[in-house]
Amino acid sequence: MHPSFRKYRTVAATLIAAATLSGCAGHGNYTTEHKNNAENRLAEIKAATNYDMAHQRYVAGDLQKALDAIEDSIAYKEDVAKSHVLQGRVLFEMGRDEAAIQSFARATELDPTNAEAQYYSGMVMERFSQPLNAFAYYSRAMELNATDPQYTLASAEMLIELNRLDEAEQLLIGGASNFRHNAGMHQTLGHVAQMRGDNDRAIEEFRQACLLAPDDTALIEDLARAQINAGQYADGEYNLRRILKTPAGKDRRDLTQLQAKCLVQLDRPVEARSILLQLVKDEQGVNDFQTWSELGNVSIILKDETRLRDAASRLVAIAPNRVEGYLLMAMYQRAKGQPEQALLTVDQAIAKAGRNAEAYMLKAIICDELGRPEDARIASAAARQIRAGHTSTVAGVNPD
Repeated sequence: MHPSFRKYRTVAATLIAAATLSGCAGHGNYTTEHKNNAENRLAEIKAATNYDMAHQRYVAGDLQKALDAIEDSIAYKEDVAKSHVLQGRVLFEMGRDEAAIQSFARATELDPTNAEAQYYSGMVMERFSQPLNAFAYYSRAMELNATDPQYTLASAEMLIELNRLDEAEQLLIGGASNFRHNAGMHQTLGHVAQMRGDNDRAIEEFRQACLLAPDDTALIEDLARAQINAGQYADGEYNLRRILKTPAGKDRRDLTQLQAKCLVQLDRPVEARSILLQLVKDEQGVNDFQTWSELGNVSIILKDETRLRDAASRLVAIAPNRVEGYLLMAMYQRAKGQPEQALLTVDQAIAKAGRNAEAYMLKAIICDELGRPEDARIASAAARQIRAGHTSTVAGVNPD
């Protein structure tokens, strides 16, 4: 073979080998990048799947499984702010507040514009009884998302708790253009009005809230209580009945008691007595001081001596150091023509309760009926003194 041709073949072989090696290296780089992208994509899919699973379990109330799933999601992809928010929410519901606030802080670190992280941090501060810090978080959430009414409402509620009523009202009114059809805004304005003693304004705001959310029993309750405070007993009783017919309200003893009070004010004591008798029959009612006390008062109106005696006896048994049971028993004894015994019972009440105007007034009445005018005068003076709030005793009167 000619030497020059042999040299040419050697050079060509070298070039081909170099080209082959270069091609292999390029293919290797491409394969590694493709592999990394595929792994990242798979991690994202697994993270998203576990996030969805965690959210479903959180909504279902299965908190431990929700926590396990969201921790798996974060393990696959740590730099997702909403995953840390969900983790914090689960921890918050589990009562692990310190861990929750750390999760929300990490979410904020990853995404400073995440309004939810600020909002739920505010909820933790509320649980810590730190309304000022809670307000700061809620305000930041409101700045980040001015279209979500819950952030504005939460901010206003913290201002109310801080007794900054004017600021709370201005905040709510300022957002009225965005939230005028939001029941929560009207409800919160109603609470502001109540704190100012403006029952008429409160009723109007609660009524607007109920129109916007007619099935919300919390709003109906606010309206009913405001109406009762304003002396609108018929309207209040009607709304209480609406609540008591719902699954959420049917076992509310406090609202049933309030309904009975309304019925008394509406001159319907027989209906009130029926309600109260039902309340004292169950296991909880046996020791329900408030209900027995109301039953005793209704029994006086109806001149129902049997139930008056029962209520008095039960109250003394439940709370032997309180005055109500003794006063009802004294009234029963007086009604039965036993004034001397009634006077002894009133003196027991005074010994138990000390400075109680009602006890002294009843004593004055009984003493007058027994023909003891001086004792009646002294007892009556003591009652007036107590009602006036005087700490010093008048001449000849020693209420204690």
